[in-house]
Amino acid sequence: MNQRSSMIRTVFGISLIIGGASLVRTAQDEGVKQIQQLIKKASSGVESITDAKLQPQKIMEACNAVVAPDVKDCRDAYKRLQKEMASSEKNRAEPA
Repeated sequence: MNQRSSMIRTVFGISLIIGGASLVRTAQDEGVKQIQQLIKKASSGVESITDAKLQPQKIMEACNAVVAPDVKDCRDAYKRLQKEMASSEKNRAEPA
């Protein structure tokens, strides 16, 4: 009888260890998924910030091209400036 109860406790203990290990594995998988989602969102945020920083620079370059003394075609330079300003307005209007 004592040997039988010892065997039952051993089997029960092993099943608890296996069950606990599978629960830990599931929790780790969820943690990894959350970290991957966070990395994806952070990368998207960095990309958006980089684009936002470049837009005023593009507008200034287009503006400088309009008033440059060696400009060949003012209309093309002005159209480029309008295009950059419209692009900036469109990006500003988009929800974050």
